[in-house]
Amino acid sequence: MFKPNFSDIVANKWDYILPFGVFLLAYALRYHFLVTYRYPMMIHEQDAVGYMDVAKSFLHFRFPSVSGRPPGYPIVIAFFALLPIGLEYAARLASIFMDSMVVVPLFYIARVYLSRIGAFAVCLLWAFFSFSLYFSTSPLSQSSYLCYLLYGVALLHFGLEKRAWKWIFCSGIFMALSYLARPEGIVG
Repeated sequence: MFKPNFSDIVANKWDYILPFGVFLLAYALRYHFLVTYRYPMMIHEQDAVGYMDVAKSFLHFRFPSVSGRPPGYPIVIAFFALLPIGLEYAARLASIFMDSMVVVPLFYIARVYLSRIGAFAVCLLWAFFSFSLYFSTSPLSQSSYLCYLLYGVALLHFGLEKRAWKWIFCSGIFMALSYLARPEGIVG
C-alpha cells in the first residue's frame, strides 16, 4: 500500500511546487484576460445562459431543468456565485479556474513519459496556449470537462501503477464528473 511520508514529500517537493506554481501563473493570465474582457455575451456563449439558469436553480435549492445541460459545470458556477459577484462573472470565473486546474493532472500525466522539466514545459505550454487563454473567459463547460477528464486519467494511471482501488475509485468519480460536465464525457 502506498503511504507517502513526510520525507517522500520533501524529496519530491518539486513535483508538488511546479504544478501549483504553473496553476497560479495560468490562473493569473486567464484572470487578466477576464478582467480585460469588454464584450457582451457572444453568439457561441448562448449555452452559457442555460448553464447559469441551472446554477441559479442550485443556489435557490430547486431541482434544475437540465434538459440538454448537464449539471457538472453549473455546480462549479454555483460555488463561485456564492462570492459577492454577478452570475455571469461567476460563470466566467469558474471557467478560468477550471481551465487553470488542467495543468495539475497534465503535469502528472506528462511525468509518466517525460522528465520533471519536460512535464513543467508541457504545463507552461498549456498556461500560455492562446486559444485556451481567450476561450476560457467564455462561460462554457469545455474547461470543466477537460479538467475532470484529465484528473480521471491521471488517477487511473496512479491507481493501476500502485494497484490501489481507492485511486481507481476516485478516477471513476472524475470520469463521471466529466460526463456531468459535457454529454460527450460518456466516453470517460
